[in-house]
Amino acid sequence: MDHGGRGLRFRPSFWAFCEERRLNYLVAISSATQLFLGGKRRAVGKHATEIPDEAWRRLSCGAGTKGEREYDLAFVSWPHHEQDAHARGWLIRRSLANPSELAFYFTYAPRGTPLTRLVAVTGSRGRLRKASSRPSKTRT
Repeated sequence: MDHGGRGLRFRPSFWAFCEERRLNYLVAISSATQLFLGGKRRAVGKHATEIPDEAWRRLSCGAGTKGEREYDLAFVSWPHHEQDAHARGWLIRRSLANPSELAFYFTYAPRGTPLTRLVAVTGSRGRLRKASSRPSKTRT
């Protein structure tokens, strides 16, 4: 599934590969990605409309050029059916300036991973993209 036209993809084979090896992940997904939640299978964008107000927390994704990058975030976690130590999750990030602007992520991390840690990882994505676009230094 494409996310924002940037060529990022979330594939069930990637999910399975990571989980079999107990490799943590936080992957951006599109609003059309299907999720079975509350007895309903539908797009995460549709599920997001049913998140109660009290489920949202205001947190910073890290410092940006104009200060802290604060968002409202909600998180839903569910246990992995075969693993006691890890859990899957769905993280939703909502813009403060434009509440209809949402970003979605699937997560896989040790149970009890603080939401602040997951949110910090979402904020590191831009730094990773920027670093990967720099030319590498080669030895001659």
